Amino acid sequence: MMKYYEEEKASVLIIHLSGKIMEAEDLNELCKDLTSRLGKGSLKVLFDFRNVRWINSTGIGSILGCLTTLQKKGGDVRFTNLSSATKHYFHITKIDTVVKIYESWEEALADFGD
Repeated sequence: MMKYYEEEKASVLIIHLSGKIMEAEDLNELCKDLTSRLGKGSLKVLFDFRNVRWINSTGIGSILGCLTTLQKKGGDVRFTNLSSATKHYFHITKIDTVVKIYESWEEALADFGD
């Protein structure tokens, strides 16, 4: 089961994910919440995968759906701290071609400042 907590730094919402991302329901509520925040102005979101232990194809599909929704509505999204397995899956599914991926959240925060 996936868990998360939020933190804000330099006007960027950092979503720290943890556990296993294996079901669409794992991200549904989070994505709905983020999408509703977009109605209140632009939103910069950084997903931190440091504590994600496992992700399967359903989880990847959910992430892609959420990412697409956020980007279509004007959100600016980055990913960080992916394990080598997660990087591999994101490369195979081409998610890495539609979102910027960083080694650390500090690097991603610096890029948001551009």
